Amino acid sequence: MNTIAFDNTGSPEEVLQIISREKPIPGDEEVLVRVLAAPINPSDIYFIEGSYRIKPRFPHQTAGLEAAGIVEKAGRGAGISEGALVAFFYKDTWAEYVLVPAKELAVLPSDFPVDKAAQFSLNPFTAWGLLDMAAPAAGEWMLLTGANSALGRIVIQLAHQRGINIIALVRDTTQTAELQSIGAKLVYHLDDPDLAGHIQQATDGKGLSTALDTIGGAALTTIIQNMAAFGRLIIYGRIKDEPAQFDNGQILYKNLTIRGFGIRAFLSGQTKAQRADMILQLTNIIGRPSFQLPVTQTFPWREFGQALIQNSRGGRDGKTLLRFS
Repeated sequence: MNTIAFDNTGSPEEVLQIISREKPIPGDEEVLVRVLAAPINPSDIYFIEGSYRIKPRFPHQTAGLEAAGIVEKAGRGAGISEGALVAFFYKDTWAEYVLVPAKELAVLPSDFPVDKAAQFSLNPFTAWGLLDMAAPAAGEWMLLTGANSALGRIVIQLAHQRGINIIALVRDTTQTAELQSIGAKLVYHLDDPDLAGHIQQATDGKGLSTALDTIGGAALTTIIQNMAAFGRLIIYGRIKDEPAQFDNGQILYKNLTIRGFGIRAFLSGQTKAQRADMILQLTNIIGRPSFQLPVTQTFPWREFGQALIQNSRGGRDGKTLLRFS
């Protein structure tokens, strides 16, 4: 079988190569998956560059951390039927075949769209986890930074279905109408000088019940200043390498909760029942034609170099996919 692999960290365009390997054999509670498609996520790029929290192992580290495919062979005790369509957030996914522990798989209906299946296990799980941790109630106001990202759009759609009012902060306000069409109530530029005023006006002076931030810096300073009493702030990224500023009184007197979110920690803390419920509900929600999980471009896997170039260009409205089968 063939894999897209690398022997040194660095720019993906420079270090990735196609390597031939033996097709693996599943052990107990493992499955061999024939990969159909895999997205190019920011975490994939960070992993190849060596800046992701999970570090590559050399030689011949296969790239890719998410995919969807068909179960080719199931090991003893896997409990998954051969021929099943599965999605997974694991490792070594940019390959024709990948060995995955059965517990890491989400089994999907056979007619589930492959383009959505390939994106099922990272951003949707993250969006679900963020809303689970923040726990906004229907009718409350929640602010979201990075709202025009693939993850942000999923958060908006899930939150809108729950009756949550979303203030979306973006770097490109030309996407305002699109974000409002999927559920954002208000959309402002990240650097809007009157952001505090907008928040206070929308919330009738009460402030934000919840906020999800992936930026940091000055925007986070403003968010903290405009949280409501007993507000909940979840930090899930650090796009700007700049500190936010606050004093203890802002946190203390409002009884604010500030937490960090990591998807692997969230998933490891779920019970079997919680994970099964999440997968079932997301399958039903994302499987609807109205739920947007767009793909901008799809490339045959052997054209991964061109796919990476296209993926690095700004202005995309969806994911870039590698098609394996």
